[in-house]
Amino acid sequence: PTGTVTRAQMATFLARLYKTITGEPATVVDTPFTDLPANSNTAADIARIYNLNITTGATPTTYNPTGTVTRAQMATFLARLYRTLTTTL
Repeated sequence: PTGTVTRAQMATFLARLYKTITGEPATVVDTPFTDLPANSNTAADIARIYNLNITTGATPTTYNPTGTVTRAQMATFLARLYRTLTTTL
């Protein structure tokens, strides 16, 4: 409970939750992020939440996958996921 969550892990949590709720994974799209590991599951999950407008990145061209998520940021990401789910379902 005292550990931190990376931005990549957060993306995976939200992408999996979206799939669990909707029954289908969100679509993977191209992102502008130049700092993602190529062909990794986390890159795909980051692309999924980018497509859902849950994240825009740390900067316009970086995601910072190893950076940590604050409680405030997590609340924002969850609110965006909720908004996506309640406006599309």
